[in-house]
Amino acid sequence: MLFWMMPDSGPNTKQDLENFLAAYRKDRPKEDIRVEYFTRDNLWRKLFLMRFEDDISGLPDLIQVPHSWTPFLTATNSIENLSAMDPSLNLNSFLSPLVPHCYRNGTKDIYGLPWWMDVMALHYREDHLKKVSQNPEEDLKTWRGFLEICDKLKKEFKTDHSYFPIQNSDWRGSISIRYIFPCIWSRGSDLFDEAGKKSCFNDDAFVAGLEDYITLAQREFLPILRERGSLGTMLSGRASIFMTRRQGLSMFEAHKSAFEAKTVAVPASGEKQVSFLSGVNLVINKRSEKKEQSFELIKWLTKRENQLKYAALMEVFPAEESSFEEFIFSSTARMKTYAKIVAGARTLSTNMVASTAGEMLNEVLDRVSLEIIKGSYRREILLGELDRASKEADYLLNLYGDY
Repeated sequence: MLFWMMPDSGPNTKQDLENFLAAYRKDRPKEDIRVEYFTRDNLWRKLFLMRFEDDISGLPDLIQVPHSWTPFLTATNSIENLSAMDPSLNLNSFLSPLVPHCYRNGTKDIYGLPWWMDVMALHYREDHLKKVSQNPEEDLKTWRGFLEICDKLKKEFKTDHSYFPIQNSDWRGSISIRYIFPCIWSRGSDLFDEAGKKSCFNDDAFVAGLEDYITLAQREFLPILRERGSLGTMLSGRASIFMTRRQGLSMFEAHKSAFEAKTVAVPASGEKQVSFLSGVNLVINKRSEKKEQSFELIKWLTKRENQLKYAALMEVFPAEESSFEEFIFSSTARMKTYAKIVAGARTLSTNMVASTAGEMLNEVLDRVSLEIIKGSYRREILLGELDRASKEADYLLNLYGDY
């Protein structure tokens, strides 16, 4: 059985997963499980091309995907209908925001099971922010307050040329649309209109949401397109703020003697604070010759006790509802920090074009990032790139809007 997955815990992913699967392998010594790891972008490209591949010998049986990709994979007939494999299968035990992305649109057929989830939050070094703010939690409620704090931090640490107020969460070192969704939603916009027939890329509120985040790079609060070794981090003291979807409460435990990290919701760029909730689904390749074995592993991975264990290992949340409740209520600090953040979080649309639209917007932002680095960025560049992407998205919506 070949399992394609993403590097959930970075360079430690392979060893972490091998340790985690040890119990499963022990009970099934004859089961051959091979795992291949791909970055998010590489996995997207491989899955997009998978259905055109004639030779199935190198194709996966089991696949881990961001849950927003599931509608695309079902619409392209790339993954197996799990309900056909087990008619008794249901999603009653999983967190409700994750459930819509498991079905084929317009049906109750289940094509993916949730494995874990994460939600975006802002972490900050308390020792750093105390230097520039009397009440960081209050100041960080709004985007304006957030920018003012970043400006003060940049001046506070101006002698360290490797310092940036914000640690870049994007593995490419670029600007990622995944971190801008809270700004777009807070401004009152979304990827598509309510009918799901037209993109909103050219809408004033959508553009304003993008510009909220782009400002961080323009004002050199956020490092972009630099070698990863030269980027400042909170742990090194060369960054003070970190926006990430990992739950992060033990992220800095090894360094607690040096500093305390506090966690708050992402600042509101518009009328309300909105966070980005994202899940990971497990799906089976439609062309797999080992569907039953893959389904058995899916059921084991999504068991309540195994979700709890893996979530703790990955610094994420379990997708199963009772596991999530146990996980979040097991720590008073975790409950206090994340209860409101999760309650006010949103997921992407179940429209099958949503995942493709995200890739289009990342291409737009890559161009923006390059122009910022070159010192030649102008607003007209963003608007021109968005107009192009909008036309492509509208074409796909017209083509696939009913899926």
